[in-house]
Amino acid sequence: MTDIPVQAAASNASEREFEAAVLREIKVLRGYYSQQISRHRWSRMIAYVSATLVPVLAAASAVPRWTLGVLGACSVVAGAISELYQFKKSGLVAMQTANVLERQLTRYMASIGPYGRDVPDAFERFATKVEEIREAADKAILGVWEEPTSLDGKASPRQVTR
Repeated sequence: MTDIPVQAAASNASEREFEAAVLREIKVLRGYYSQQISRHRWSRMIAYVSATLVPVLAAASAVPRWTLGVLGACSVVAGAISELYQFKKSGLVAMQTANVLERQLTRYMASIGPYGRDVPDAFERFATKVEEIREAADKAILGVWEEPTSLDGKASPRQVTR
């Protein structure tokens, strides 16, 4: 007779652990988003400032030509790094995933929608939905890394082969 309450308590504990794991995942994804967007902004700022300084300093006769070359190179390298690592796109995928996970977690914890109080398999539905979201996020982030781009940020005409 004691097996049923013990089993229910174990089930509730595993549900709470899963909820906590999803919450930790949301926090990690938000941290990744912040990091990637910060990297994107810094790399773009370096590229723009360096590129802007070249013609301004070229007008000054006292500035050595090698300085202009270094600034031009910094602009190109910063822009290339930004495009190569796709900071913005990968960060946005992480934030979108965190937002979708948070909405599902909120619905589950509030027992609304497909996770209502009268739904006997609410936890199973929640866990399945979380896995679907994770799978979609995996595909999205893989798409970011497989997408061919050129240095100007536009899609390259070449195709990615597997």
